[in-house]
Amino acid sequence: MTLLEISDLYAYHGQLAAISALDLTVEEGQTLAVIGANGAGKSTLLRTIAGVMPAGAGSIRFDGRDITRLPAHHRVAAGIALVPEGRRLFPSLSVEENLLVGGYRRRPGPWNVDRVMELFPWMAQRRRQSAAGLSGGEQQAVAIGRALISNPRLLLLDEVSLGLAPVVVRRIYQVLPEILRAGTTALLVEQDVAQALRVADHVHCLLEGRTVLRGRPGELAREQIERAYFGVDARRQPAAAPGGSGSADASDPAGAGDPAGASDPAGAGDESGAIPRQAGPNPAGSGASEPSASEPGPAGAGPAGKADEEVTG
Repeated sequence: MTLLEISDLYAYHGQLAAISALDLTVEEGQTLAVIGANGAGKSTLLRTIAGVMPAGAGSIRFDGRDITRLPAHHRVAAGIALVPEGRRLFPSLSVEENLLVGGYRRRPGPWNVDRVMELFPWMAQRRRQSAAGLSGGEQQAVAIGRALISNPRLLLLDEVSLGLAPVVVRRIYQVLPEILRAGTTALLVEQDVAQALRVADHVHCLLEGRTVLRGRPGELAREQIERAYFGVDARRQPAAAPGGSGSADASDPAGAGDPAGASDPAGAGDESGAIPRQAGPNPAGSGASEPSASEPGPAGAGPAGKADEEVTG
């Protein structure tokens, strides 16, 4: 069953088209990863789905309903929750209070404060601690928990690995299967391509706001992903719309396989020795090429020099 359907979507930053003619479909229960370099339009896409940014043209349908012009708070009530880049916790509030913020427009469902603290057991002992005193990984866990308390059908995860140590990223992603088993569909944005390929059922690569490659991880050769990610021959061979001639959907039997063992042309791959992982901005989000959303609550970077701690217990 199709949960999210995006057709011919455009989104703008001023006069600049950050998303252009984008088509995307997410099936219920699926994990879809959107990959691409800085400035590809990934975060803009998630913010537009969440209603934080307006769609310039095109349509967004959620569970068969057109939500293109629906205000953001009504989208939360409909079952869409965003974990924003930079986490955006309220630093003066406690862990528990930040979680409770997510219940303002909550739907009926399995997630509440106690359930989130079962998912991240360290929170129970530190529920009254100020969010400002948490490490980056702990803040990211609270941001995920806050979104879950709204009981979303679609969870939007924007750069959850940004600025975190690889071991902390792995621990955060370890909870994703349990989230999915609770009936949540995940649409995640990642610059860490190797991590995205490990957790996703389907991958969608953006370049300058346009789709240049899509397919199942096992069907995509590492060379295809590298060329799409960095825009090699992108202007000479533009991606066609879904269903059209020359579609960017790729299946390469001759070169298919798990790209996790590929080289890292970006020169900054993760510990798996995998394909493109572009260096991102610092945990607070400074230096990002896409403008940050105007949301309440500042970006939540951990205290300077404080090591990330265990986030799953």
